Amino acid sequence: MKKTILFDLDGTLTDSGEGVINCAQLALEHFGLNIPSREEMRVFVGPPLHETFQKFGVPAEQVDEAIKIYRSRYIPIGKFENTPYPGIREMLESLEAAGHTLYVASSKPEWMCVEILKHFDLAKYFYKAVVITLWVASTQLVTLAIAMFMATLLHEKPKGGKLFQILFFIPYICSTVAVSLMWRWILDWDGGILNSILGTNIKWLEDPNTITWCIIIAIIWQAPGYGIVMYKAAFSNINNALYEAAEIDGANAWQKFRTVTLPGIAPTTFFLLQAGVVAGLLTYDLAALIIPNAWGVPCGNESMGLTLIRLVHFLIQNSTTTDMNGISYMVSCACVISWLIFLVTGVLSMILFRQREKSAQ
Repeated sequence: MKKTILFDLDGTLTDSGEGVINCAQLALEHFGLNIPSREEMRVFVGPPLHETFQKFGVPAEQVDEAIKIYRSRYIPIGKFENTPYPGIREMLESLEAAGHTLYVASSKPEWMCVEILKHFDLAKYFYKAVVITLWVASTQLVTLAIAMFMATLLHEKPKGGKLFQILFFIPYICSTVAVSLMWRWILDWDGGILNSILGTNIKWLEDPNTITWCIIIAIIWQAPGYGIVMYKAAFSNINNALYEAAEIDGANAWQKFRTVTLPGIAPTTFFLLQAGVVAGLLTYDLAALIIPNAWGVPCGNESMGLTLIRLVHFLIQNSTTTDMNGISYMVSCACVISWLIFLVTGVLSMILFRQREKSAQ
């Protein structure tokens, strides 16, 4: 039977004691505290730093400063004072060959786990998380299809059409904070609406297998309203004489839509696609607000921990290093995002301009 297996990183996959202890000593020395023996300090390996530093005498209000000092050495140096335990690689290979799904669950930030795993060539055994950004961006295609379908129906001016248009537009104008709180309330494992209806206690926002789908559903729920309004305006600009001519030629509803409507709304479609994909690539606030303790979730392909903008924001916010390798890493991440957005925007703009040229002819 295939299983999903979660591994801790420090003290399970790798012996990170040397790097962790050296960095913890640096932080304790900064506060003038007594330095215990290295054996006593091995308790730093594994548990969250917030808890362990307080056990060694760091006041609660100064723990964040202690962690910054710890990371000032750990990020450029300490994380590589580390080695995989004997037999770990062979074990992971056998588990992967058996078809099991492997994850790393760690209190470390996800980007740091990924970097350590890559350094020791262990990342290939675990699902990678960066591709989730492309999944989020691809949801714009779904929202575009929903917007086009609803606008087509509303263009026929059905009874209650105005009410439906308002109901679809309300989520779009709601603040991201309000939307995030609503979905957290719905998806909360302890007393959430969804679990109450299903009679379960699934941790939707903590399970790496469900986090991505929760975010995607929230985006799809919120986004179509703007597209509906844009498409309705585009429909109104299509000359009715074209529909009448198509009808005289014997075109059915689908043929009229394909030959008249789609070409008429093509510029709007490409504009919405361009704006939507860029917005998807820049996803930050909804993911950051809807997921509790977002940076503590397991490192997995379905984890939202590595949407690109959140990754760079976290690196900049939490890095205290002046080491050029660390700075170069952060700058590289920002450059990759910039070029990715530039490339996507450029390609979609070229398609839009060519479509307009064809329409003008």
